[in-house]
Amino acid sequence: MRSLIILLLSSLSALATLAVRPFLESSFLVAGEVTTLTLETPYELSQSPTFPTSELYTITPSQNLITRSASKQQVAHYRFQVSSLYPGTHTIPSIPIQIGNRTFNTAPLEFYVAPSSSLSFNTVQIGIHSVTYGAAVFLPDRDLYQGETVPAEVKVYLPYMPEQMIVIEQGLAELKRDGLSAWRFQPTEHRYNKVSTFLLPTGPSYALTFKSAAHPITTGSVTLGAGNVRPVFRTLSRTPQGQITTADLPIYLPVDQISRTALPLPSGAPASFDGAVGQFDLDVSLTDSEQRAPSDPLSLRIEISGTGNLDKLSVPQLDTERWKLYPATKTEREAERRFTNGSVEFTQLLRPLDEQEEFIPAIEFSYFDPQTQLYVTKRSEPIRINGTTPAQPE
Repeated sequence: MRSLIILLLSSLSALATLAVRPFLESSFLVAGEVTTLTLETPYELSQSPTFPTSELYTITPSQNLITRSASKQQVAHYRFQVSSLYPGTHTIPSIPIQIGNRTFNTAPLEFYVAPSSSLSFNTVQIGIHSVTYGAAVFLPDRDLYQGETVPAEVKVYLPYMPEQMIVIEQGLAELKRDGLSAWRFQPTEHRYNKVSTFLLPTGPSYALTFKSAAHPITTGSVTLGAGNVRPVFRTLSRTPQGQITTADLPIYLPVDQISRTALPLPSGAPASFDGAVGQFDLDVSLTDSEQRAPSDPLSLRIEISGTGNLDKLSVPQLDTERWKLYPATKTEREAERRFTNGSVEFTQLLRPLDEQEEFIPAIEFSYFDPQTQLYVTKRSEPIRINGTTPAQPE
């Protein structure tokens, strides 16, 4: 197995975010709440990853799961429990992961901790129970940039009453959008019997979480919400005849609006900038390094990985006019659009206009980094046409 992994990895030029992708079950927590951090990889690791300790949050191992998808591909999930008592923005750093004879670094993850006072509390009748719940719509607690993709969540905090009331279906969250575009909010996996409860002013509680990704489509004030979620509760209910029975009740739970300020991107963008906002890496390689006839087109694989508006990215262009370019294809992320981190891949067919060309020239890709508020340019190395040996820089 180990030799097979090494053989597979030696033929790949994929980046770390493809080999190991980290994601949080929820990126927005109330102080004391617990969420799950998952490292997803197609490879079974020889040892479980470890994270550095922090005074601001705790990370403890939870469970490791090795499963196979419908396509028979192996998927390994290494899970950890994350919690914090300190409100603010926290960053889980990148960690090295050893797979075969290569080391990959995970992408860092941000999560946000809010005091319970940031929740709005309402009371609703669910069967025979009068239930007080907390709710909030979450976006990063800062100004956003037009075109920037950020995590967005709707969370509902319910009293922990397993003997009297349980959620059997989370349903969906429906929210208004003004100046923001967001994918449909999807519920995370609801493992009621495994939920770690925590204290709110209303008592022990657990959370229903609905995840999406949002980006401002204009500048100025932008809003998300108001709206509602509609879980289905199994609880005791009173019939019209006055009898007490068990019933499954869909209940609308309103949530409030949240607003942010969207800023325009600053001037001074490089010529290769085409709307990418976030933090990215660039990887370029030939899909076939075998010998070829001079008139044959080449297939170039261009991968951009990182955190940001991955679904809005366009294929980076060659910095030369000595090539005929064919329309590029892009791998769609589908359900992964709800994640702000990951990768997109372009396949670019191209043919040199001069059969004496020996190298595919460098590809340039620029993006705006919201954290540093600077434009960044990444440049690939030239690639030898017959083989993947890069040209030596002048």
